[in-house]
Amino acid sequence: MSGSADFFIRARVAEETVLAILEKILHRDIESIEHPNNKADIFLQHLEYSEGFALNAGLAWGLDEFELNEPQTARALARELSTDVLFQSEKLELPASMEWCLAKPEGNVYAVNIIELDDGIDVHPDTPIRLIPLGSN
Repeated sequence: MSGSADFFIRARVAEETVLAILEKILHRDIESIEHPNNKADIFLQHLEYSEGFALNAGLAWGLDEFELNEPQTARALARELSTDVLFQSEKLELPASMEWCLAKPEGNVYAVNIIELDDGIDVHPDTPIRLIPLGSN
């Protein structure tokens, strides 16, 4: 089954660093326009923004046997990069009117609202609601 997912990363991180960390987390070969890989079965689109979260690591794949666990991937990214990671997931039950999740480097995951900026997105200053506490899978 083909699919896609976006992970917005607060810190500005080099594309090759994001690519290497995602390969480690997902145990898959990944490529991007700047870093082609003939063995890759996942594509990374690395987009930078000038406001809010500094970049979007967008993943796309066309694999029948691959299912991405967004919360697990976001938590691992946040831990490896020591920064917040914003994502959407159908795997987590979110409170009404909330569509986004925020993974923190220490492992907590929160339901949040976002604000759209001129060139990027950020977390709305509403109080986040904790979904996954530190140490949970």
